[in-house]
Amino acid sequence: MDETFPGSFDELNHLGTEFISSGEQLDMGGAPGRAVVVIISASDELERSLIVEWIAPAELS
Repeated sequence: MDETFPGSFDELNHLGTEFISSGEQLDMGGAPGRAVVVIISASDELERSLIVEWIAPAELS
């Protein structure tokens, strides 16, 4: 299984499984739900990259 949520999400969709989040009241079976997954994943990736950029120089000094 893919290590990223969008990748895992794609695999589950391929298997005919639909992901519905009751906490956020979001049905990820349609295009709007898929868009939210992509946006949140992109935001998460940006945050991780920024943290690495901030920490790497500190580790070198």
